[in-house]
Amino acid sequence: MNIIPDPTLILLQFIPFAVTITALYYIIFKPMLAYLDARGDATIGAQHEAKALEAKAQEKTNELDARLKEAQAEIGALRLKARNEALAEYNTLIEAARASADAKIEAATAELQAETEATRNALTTAAKDIASQIATKAVGRDFAVG
Repeated sequence: MNIIPDPTLILLQFIPFAVTITALYYIIFKPMLAYLDARGDATIGAQHEAKALEAKAQEKTNELDARLKEAQAEIGALRLKARNEALAEYNTLIEAARASADAKIEAATAELQAETEATRNALTTAAKDIASQIATKAVGRDFAVG
C-alpha cells in the first residue's frame, strides 16, 4: 500500500474536476450571481424610490396641513367678522326698539298725566258741587263753596 498517491492519477482526476467546475461557473454560477446582483440593485433602487416617494408624500402632507391651518384661520376670521356684524346689527335693532319703547312710554305717561289732571279737575269740580249741595241742604239756603 502506497501512502503517496500517483501524480498521474491525480492529474487525470483533476482535469475533469476543473472542466466541470469551469463549466458550472459559466453555466450556473455566473448567471446566478448576475441575477442576484441585479435583484439586489433593484431592491436597493426600489427602497430608495420608496424613500423618495415617502419624503414627497410627507412634503405634500405638510403643505396640505399648512393650507388647512390657513383656511381654518381664514374661516375663523370670517366667522368673527360675521359675528361682529350680526352683533352690531342686533345692537342697532335693540337700540331702535328701546328708543321706540321709550317714546311710547313717554307718550303714554304724558297721556296718563293729562288724563289724571283732567280727572282731578273733574273730581274737584264734582266735589265742590256735592259740597255745595250738602251745605245747601244742611244750612237750608243756597251756599256756594268756592
